[in-house]
Amino acid sequence: MTASYSQGAATCDLAVNASTVGPVPYDNGTGIANAVSQSGVNFTATQSGSIPCPTSGTALATTELQLELDGGGNPVVGA
Repeated sequence: MTASYSQGAATCDLAVNASTVGPVPYDNGTGIANAVSQSGVNFTATQSGSIPCPTSGTALATTELQLELDGGGNPVVGA
C-alpha cells in the first residue's frame, strides 16, 4: 500500500511493507470484523521539499470492515 501527499513541488510518499497480520476476527452478532496488528507494520517514507513527513519506521495498523449479510448470513456482493 502506498500513500502520497503533495503541496506544490514538495511531496511525502509512504510505502507500507508486507505484513503478517493474521486472520481477521469476525463478530457474527454485529457484522463487524476488526483487525489490529499489535506488533505494527513497517513503512518507508520518501520526502522531497519542505513538507511534514514521518521518518521511516513502524506504525500500528488498525482496520475496520463492515459486512452486509443477506438473510442466509452470506456477504452481499457489492456491499
